[in-house]
Amino acid sequence: MFDDMFSSSRGPGVIGTGLALVVLVGFGSLYLLVFDEEMQGGDKTIESIIRDQGGQIESYEKSIIMQKDTIEKSKERVKLSDEVVGLERQIALRQTRIDEMKTEISEADTSIATMQSEWEIYKAAYRKAERARAIGEKLPELTTKSGVTYKGVKINKIDDLRINIGHADGSKAIAWNEMPNDLADRFQFTKELADALYKQEHTVVAGLGAAADMTEIRGSIDFINSKIRESEGFYNSKAQDHSQAQARIQGLENKIQGLQNAIAAEVNKAGLRQTPRYRSQIQDCQDAIEAEGAKIRSFPEYQTQYRAERTKREAEVKALQLRLRTLEMEAQKKPK
Repeated sequence: MFDDMFSSSRGPGVIGTGLALVVLVGFGSLYLLVFDEEMQGGDKTIESIIRDQGGQIESYEKSIIMQKDTIEKSKERVKLSDEVVGLERQIALRQTRIDEMKTEISEADTSIATMQSEWEIYKAAYRKAERARAIGEKLPELTTKSGVTYKGVKINKIDDLRINIGHADGSKAIAWNEMPNDLADRFQFTKELADALYKQEHTVVAGLGAAADMTEIRGSIDFINSKIRESEGFYNSKAQDHSQAQARIQGLENKIQGLQNAIAAEVNKAGLRQTPRYRSQIQDCQDAIEAEGAKIRSFPEYQTQYRAERTKREAEVKALQLRLRTLEMEAQKKPK
């Protein structure tokens, strides 16, 4: 039968059959487009479908852009992460160097402190040795910064506050800041050392509070009284020497008068051989009178200093005696 269908003598032939199939497919498709709701988009029109699909396309495009942006940001984050890792590595290296430098600074500070301590020890040893070596040293004269000059000076004692000297007219304690620059440098006086000793000396008395031992106070009183007696003995010696100086001056003046009479007698006799000898003796007497006169002139100043120092020490004794009586009264009130 199929042979007949495809033959041109008994049927439509191949061409006719093909056309029939085309027509059949065309009408079938038209039917589907016209009557099938799914092919028509249901209730939607083709325009709305196109719009919906356009919106979906636009949404997909935005999504693609966002994904690309996310990808770029991810790349930046990766890049930043690498930079952060690099920075953290640099920070760690720098922190290590900082720690090393801190250690070096600490070691340097320790070294400086050690050297400073050694230097202070050396200065203290030098100061002690130089001051000890100077005890008993004699100076022709010593002029303080305030302009007072002492002649025939002998160094008796040196501490951080003063130098105690003997001189042609007596003795004197010269404050550290009154010393001439050469001696101040030699004996290494400083304000810090002077302040420390001043505080120490004054707290010996001022620091005797309620807990002070009465025996210690009595010892302080005895010590100050011994100093008063010592200075009093020296003062009496100076006062006696002052009185004797006046007598010696009178004797020297009498001797000069005798020598002058002898010179006059030699001149009258025209025998001038003894005159130079007499004149030399007169000059010696005049020099001795000048020396004795210097002692007499310096005595009032020494007397003023002595009296001021004695008054100060007596005031210290009175303060200590008052404190001692207070402690004794407090001790009597305490229950036994």
